[in-house]
Amino acid sequence: MNYRKAVGLAVSGLFSAWAAAQMINDPILLHQDLPLAQGSWAAQGEGEYFTRTGAWDDDGQELKVDDFKRKQAQIDFKYGLTDKIFGDAGLRYRQNAGLETSRGFESVFARLGYGDQINQRWMAALVLQWRHPLFSLERNQTYLGLGDDGDELSVQGTIFYRAKAPYLTSLSVAYVVPHELSPEIDAELQQIIVLAKKPAADFQYALGGGVDAVISLRNGPYQQDPTQRPPKWPSTNLYRSFNRQWVMPFAKIIAGDKTWTTTIKGGLVVQGRSTDKGWAASVLLTWRGGGVSPLEKKVANFKEYTVEALAIKVSPRGKFIKIDQGLRDGVDRGAPADIYQTDYLGKNILFASGEIYQVGDTWAIVRILQKFKIEPLQTGMVVRVR
Repeated sequence: MNYRKAVGLAVSGLFSAWAAAQMINDPILLHQDLPLAQGSWAAQGEGEYFTRTGAWDDDGQELKVDDFKRKQAQIDFKYGLTDKIFGDAGLRYRQNAGLETSRGFESVFARLGYGDQINQRWMAALVLQWRHPLFSLERNQTYLGLGDDGDELSVQGTIFYRAKAPYLTSLSVAYVVPHELSPEIDAELQQIIVLAKKPAADFQYALGGGVDAVISLRNGPYQQDPTQRPPKWPSTNLYRSFNRQWVMPFAKIIAGDKTWTTTIKGGLVVQGRSTDKGWAASVLLTWRGGGVSPLEKKVANFKEYTVEALAIKVSPRGKFIKIDQGLRDGVDRGAPADIYQTDYLGKNILFASGEIYQVGDTWAIVRILQKFKIEPLQTGMVVRVR
């Protein structure tokens, strides 16, 4: 292979690999529960506002109530420990304003998350969270406090589906154990639609919508004798609830690029029990930096291929391919291998990655570990081995 052709293949290969992975991964950047690249960070600031229009009692009957508003702000810092594991910690400030007013730093929290790509369309994440209050309450306190005291633990699983068109669907389900309240199931189902993108700036904006819900498991410490629970506060039903539940449809607008993202969200609590009815709105600002993504690592390593072979046979299920190079050509068992579709016009699209599974003198078997395209692998594709 002459120098000019090698440079041409390398340049087109870098662009094609970048484009293929961007098509799959760009919308994933719009969700904050997936990991960052190793060494990457994300600083986030969020402001939330809720205004009450009504309330529900413990039996789900709607009540006429006085005005109540809650404002809170949260900052946190997220760091990629590896390409699949991240840590996150933050602080929340809250102001309640009703018949009485309370304000102050409400809690700190820490999160540990793991996320991975299942295949070219599906991704999943698991997040553990601990939240600790920065205030204390007396059990029989009758004036409005900042919220429910005591530590809160939760474990959340999220699954993401990326369709061929620019759609991202996600479902999150969390098991939450609040202090002195029944354990709960928190769930969120949302759909994000990417509307436009400017490739030169990697800028995109999107619309989203979905439903948030909380379902009580009705197994709190006062379930057998509700009269023993702490007294409720007159300003709001958000705190010191009993088997609280609610449903909130929402819509959101998202804009940004790989460095920053702004998310504006609005929703209406339409059904509930032992909670407030009302409007909620939030603005989330995210700033990212540092680290090198797995795709960028692969692009940086493009020039390090030592062997170029052809696929001469593909297994029926596409899990293995046989190539026409082996030990005599410098192919070693366990070596990383990338599969490309090429042509004489310079097309060089990254299709899949794998490793050398078996090797003979003049042949080798590649086990496919990850696919970047839906189309099946074919004989004649170029396999580059490091």
